[in-house]
Amino acid sequence: MLLIGIHFPSLAIEAFGLAPCAGPCDADQAFAVCAQGVLLEVCPQARAQGLSTGMPRATALALLPALLLRDRDPLRERDTQM
Repeated sequence: MLLIGIHFPSLAIEAFGLAPCAGPCDADQAFAVCAQGVLLEVCPQARAQGLSTGMPRATALALLPALLLRDRDPLRERDTQM
């Protein structure tokens, strides 16, 4: 039996139609995807502002009130893979 593993490091962001390397709305807009109250993925703009994966949602919003947050959408991620 042959098994193949594929890694999608930015799938949660890509599922919203956003390239992980590009800005989601414009160069100043920080974007993050969260689940269960923590950040799963953050864009480069958010990372530059001090946010990181695993950070609590409330902490991220306290540090960056203009942060654009999206809840993780597993169905959208599944459709993105196809």
